[in-house]
Amino acid sequence: MPGLSGIDVQRELNRAQANIPVIIITGNDCHIAREACMREGAVNYLLKPLSPEGLLAAIEVFLE
Repeated sequence: MPGLSGIDVQRELNRAQANIPVIIITGNDCHIAREACMREGAVNYLLKPLSPEGLLAAIEVFLE
């Protein structure tokens, strides 16, 4: 996403009061970023490389 990070998108959704579940997928694991994303309302924070099965498992956990 040129110009926007996952946390930027999450914050914009929050400002717009959009109730959309967000799963952050990143290649840069940083505990500070992870904590900020979760605090802003992300439902999960996943690391690349990510298998299709891993993404589906994260979605299933959210749907339960």
